[in-house]
Amino acid sequence: MIKTVILTIYIFSFRCYSCEVAGPENIVFNSKENPSSALELIKLNDCNEVEVNKIHNSLTDFEGIIRKRTLMAEIPELEISVKKPIHIKRLQTLLNEKVPLPKNWKLINPQILTLRNKAITFKKNSLVSIDCQNCTSTGLKNLKLEIFDHLSAQKKVLWVKASVAIKTEVLSATRALPVNHKGLSALTFKKEEIYSANPEAYFTNRSQLIFYKLNKGLKSGYPVKFTDLSALNLVVPGQVVRTNLKSGVIKLSGNATPIKAGKMGEIIQLRTNNSKKIILGRVTNFNEVEVEL
Repeated sequence: MIKTVILTIYIFSFRCYSCEVAGPENIVFNSKENPSSALELIKLNDCNEVEVNKIHNSLTDFEGIIRKRTLMAEIPELEISVKKPIHIKRLQTLLNEKVPLPKNWKLINPQILTLRNKAITFKKNSLVSIDCQNCTSTGLKNLKLEIFDHLSAQKKVLWVKASVAIKTEVLSATRALPVNHKGLSALTFKKEEIYSANPEAYFTNRSQLIFYKLNKGLKSGYPVKFTDLSALNLVVPGQVVRTNLKSGVIKLSGNATPIKAGKMGEIIQLRTNNSKKIILGRVTNFNEVEVEL
């Protein structure tokens, strides 16, 4: 009887919470995904290799508070205990919580400059402050991050670089697109919103895509930039084009022959077919030019 009780207690103690998770109260990771070097800050005691791999996999894209119920919800097949709650946060999340920015502005792609490892750790009651002197404009910035520990009265200063970006509407390729010499189809692009420190670099006029060709291949999902495109010649020398004349409320149309090639919006010389007079016009479409008096 005594042996049976002892064996039952031994089995129960072995099976319950054999794998313990412990770590700093607060961990701020440097990158979008928790790197393995930063995960080493979370100690796994009495965990076998299978348990370690499953816990690491469940924390790869985790942001929040690690508690027993959190891990059990992710990997219910394991018996896990958490010594004390561990708060995990992305550095980008922390920066945007602490730095006041205008609406639709955001700090992106942060990097810690004064740490060799990939994470910041601090105690629960520490005061975290971030100073950015020139975050009133877009672009790459240096930020001063201070962590003050009230219990020890010690202050840690870290330097971080990040880009101030603006929410921007872009046109992203719906599939991989090779280089070709034809005008682009609006059907192969979709509107999306991204945060960019250089929003003026993106081509956003969907109706104008047909007047441009790719000068390099695009991957699916890639937002197209002006540097990815080359304007097509919409009129060519010697080929008769339609001319549209506007003068106040008067609108007339005719034909003329371009003297040189022209792209969308360019001013070119044309020779009228009847009088052979040289006129100037702005290219507005394939084989169309607008003339103003």
